[in-house]
Amino acid sequence: MATTKEHLSLRIVKVPYVNPHAANSSGSATDNYRKVFLTSLSTDPSAWITPQSILDEHFLRHLENRLRKDKSHFLDWPTVYIVWFANTSEDNAAIRPWCVYVGETQHIIDRTAQHVLTNQKNVPDRAEDLEIVADNEDAQSDAIVPIQHLKHYLDSEHKADQRITAAVQSDKTDVNQYVIWERHFNKSLTLDIENKLIDYMKSIDGVECLNGRGNPQDSYYTSEYRDAIVSKVWSRLVNTDDNSIFPPELEIWQSSLYKVSPFHKLGSEQRRALQDITSEVERLLHQWNSPDDTRLILVEGAAGTGKSILLSTLFYELSTQFNNDDDSPTDSLHQKVFCS
Repeated sequence: MATTKEHLSLRIVKVPYVNPHAANSSGSATDNYRKVFLTSLSTDPSAWITPQSILDEHFLRHLENRLRKDKSHFLDWPTVYIVWFANTSEDNAAIRPWCVYVGETQHIIDRTAQHVLTNQKNVPDRAEDLEIVADNEDAQSDAIVPIQHLKHYLDSEHKADQRITAAVQSDKTDVNQYVIWERHFNKSLTLDIENKLIDYMKSIDGVECLNGRGNPQDSYYTSEYRDAIVSKVWSRLVNTDDNSIFPPELEIWQSSLYKVSPFHKLGSEQRRALQDITSEVERLLHQWNSPDDTRLILVEGAAGTGKSILLSTLFYELSTQFNNDDDSPTDSLHQKVFCS
């Protein structure tokens, strides 16, 4: 049975993203940010995006009661979060005035602190994010991120952390984040929502999305809630957006960038075709000796069957693999792949 928005129990809060390692802070980074997070929710009614707060003479008590009820949802349950700040890069700030990062976690305080780099980066923490528990062998082969993408993922995450760190340490811009909780959230659902929000953000002309590729999931318990949750979340963000970061959802759907995005979830036939083509391309590139070794791979299908999305995803997968695998003998051959 298809779900509707009325079935959802959604909580969205907007909290400041401060430097948890600031010199004038006492205690650990997580303790410092926990204090900022909880203080914001207990004293600032505008922090509650949904449900919205009613201002009256007892509003502080009202916020304290609400925080008491929802505190564990944000601190101990799976959440999705969106970090955003003004782009101060000299290269593309005029074209893309906003930077956005989308993530998911079960420990929002720890995760927020992890994004702000100190002297060393804890790479194992990032690697753990790629672990997907599959129910069966077929699901496992589709769900786990291929090993050749691990380095690319970690590199993109590290670059995102560097940008977030520079922003929170700068006095040129304020950094904020939305934290989202819904009662149906589990690891697979938050990963899927994260992926779709990344897809949305990469389709917006004025936004530099700091994420690499997300990790779309297959069928799982509560998967039918994904689209309704994303639409309701996006609607609330549009309604509270004073900076023109979040355009209406229909505008995103109609954009050319979104229609051919390589981050869409593929169907089962598309996934099989993608695996077969990438395996064949890799095999041919390893055996490449001369232009006479050129091969043509033809994908046929009626209009609307997903050929453009498959092509876009294929190009992304091949460019990611051959541009980031430093030990691969095919490094110098990636330019020999032509997609049309």
